[in-house]
Formats: sequence, structure tokens, C-alpha cells
Amino acid sequence: MACFIAARLAAAGININMLDAWAEGIYTIRENGITLINETGQSVIHVKTFLSGEIIPACDYGLVLVKTWQNEWAAQVIKENLNQNSVILTLQNGLGNSRILKQVSGINQIYSAVTTLGATLFAPGRVRGFDNGYIQVPEEPLLYELSSLFRQAGFNVVMDAAIEPIIWGKLLVNAVINPLTALLEVPNGKLLDFPELTPIILDLVEETLTLCRALNITLPYSDPMRHLSTVIHDTAANRSSMYQDILRGAPTEIEQINGEIIRLAMEHGISTPSHKIITGLVKTKAAKKMLEV
Repeated sequence: MACFIAARLAAAGININMLDAWAEGIYTIRENGITLINETGQSVIHVKTFLSGEIIPACDYGLVLVKTWQNEWAAQVIKENLNQNSVILTLQNGLGNSRILKQVSGINQIYSAVTTLGATLFAPGRVRGFDNGYIQVPEEPLLYELSSLFRQAGFNVVMDAAIEPIIWGKLLVNAVINPLTALLEVPNGKLLDFPELTPIILDLVEETLTLCRALNITLPYSDPMRHLSTVIHDTAANRSSMYQDILRGAPTEIEQINGEIIRLAMEHGISTPSHKIITGLVKTKAAKKMLEV
């Protein structure tokens, strides 16, 4: 997602600085640019890159697109390179990201947003972007200019005063699609090919809905199963981020997605057996894959 969004912003003439700790990725982009693939072909966009520890130029905005388990590192980067007047937007999966980023960085203007855009990284600096989605941003004056920059890059941007229901709406979807595609090692659309998954999906959805009711959260759609089926159909060719993590033998975001549902449910005395089983299976598979790499 970082490559996809950075390439689109840079192609629109917006000054972008990419910073990461992944040396191979940074050096590849620095030398060859980002190869962005879409349904019409591919293009190469050059973006300024910085390796963790290098000093970046002053920036007005920061976008956090690292994995959630890297939040403390990202917050330290923010603390070292940005200032109290900077505005930060996180487009990460799961819950609690802005809270951790604020605590570690000491910067308060950190906002959580939601995106339904998709991207698949084929190799360092080589990414397939999927445009059939949007970026949902909180209705905050400090984010007006940043939202305008996203639109300048061709992204569909929606501003909403009530972002929390949107976050939970995406969480419910991610808590089904991500772990199941990771366990089965299939693109999103293949989940519709296995009727045996239906009872599992229903249980995962109902456990999340029970928690939402306990937290007085109203989801942004009235029929969760229909919405979930629509998302799976619309993103059929996508490889979920968790599936991609499994393929690379990298840590997954299972704790920040299903694990957060389990944690909050326990605080409210709600049973989540399906989420616990799925979380255990993904963690076991990830550990096994990491040993094989």
C-alpha cells in the first residue's frame, strides 16, 4: 500500500518522501523507481526514498502504512523526523493504531482513516494497485488539504465526521477475509468457492456483531453478510495483506485484528471461540512459515 499510494501521489506531482527500515525495498526504489501495475498496463514512478536512520526533509504531513506490529518503530520515526505541528494519518488495519502512535511520538494530530483500496507487492518496488475502493478520512479541518492531495492523485476520498463506525465496519470484514485467505492461501474471491466456510464466516461475523452491540457501535451497513459478500466479490483478485505476510514468512497483523476483538470481548464478558481458533491457527501457520523461510 505504501508503494501504491506513494507512486500515485508522486505521479500527480506531489512531493513525497518514503522512509522504511527495509533496505532492499528502499534501495530498489531509489535506483529503479516504483513499477506500478494496473489494469491498463504499468508505469515507473520515481520517489525520493530514505532508509531508517537517514534524515528526511521537513514534511507537513505523515502517512503511516507500516504493519501494525511496527507501530512503536513508526512512532519513533515520527518523533525524530516530524514536529508538534505535523499532521499524521494512519491507514492501517485493526484497532488502536493512533493511540499507540500518539503515546510514543508525543504528537496529538494523529488521525485514523480507512481505505478499501488494495495492493499486491510482487517484488521490491513492484506493486499491483487496485483502484476499486476509496479512502475515508475524518471530517477534520487539519485534513482538508491532505484529502485534496489524495484527490489530486486520483483517489476517491470521502470525509466523514463519524469515523469509528467505519473503522469497525472494515474490522469486521478484515477479521473474516484476512485470516481465512491466509490460512487457505487464496485470493479473496476464492472464499466464495467453499460453501464449507459459510458456518465459520457466520460465527466470526456474529461474534463481532455481539461485541459491537456491547460497545454501542452501529456499523455503516445494515446487512453484514451481504456487505462482506460484496467486498469479497469486488476484491476477488486481491491477495489480502495477511495472505501476503504468510507467503513472505513475515509477522501478521492477526493480534491487531482478531486479537483485538478477543481482547475487547473478554473485557465485556463475551465469548469469541471462533476468533480464538482462527487467531491460534494463523499464529501457528505464521510461526511455521517463518521457520521455513
